[in-house]
Amino acid sequence: SYTTAAGSSIQLDLQETSSGVNDDCDLYAAFARPPSTQDFDLANDTKSAHSSLVVPSTSRSGTWFVGVYGYTGCTFQLVLGSSAAPCPNNCSMR
Repeated sequence: SYTTAAGSSIQLDLQETSSGVNDDCDLYAAFARPPSTQDFDLANDTKSAHSSLVVPSTSRSGTWFVGVYGYTGCTFQLVLGSSAAPCPNNCSMR
């Protein structure tokens, strides 16, 4: 699934909504192009029911594409917001 967000200082929160113990939703973002698991600018691919990404305010302003990949299938809710928080771990979220 893909969506887009415009600007910088974007906060992305992914919450898995199913109760399957093997569900695995991963969150990817790329500037000006749809992300893939191999081509992305930011990623959070931890095995957690709640994942976040922050597009830092120092990033390019424009359209960011957000992709959610379920390696084992999952249901989720994606919340887009604005954040001025710094980006931890050089935005790799790993």
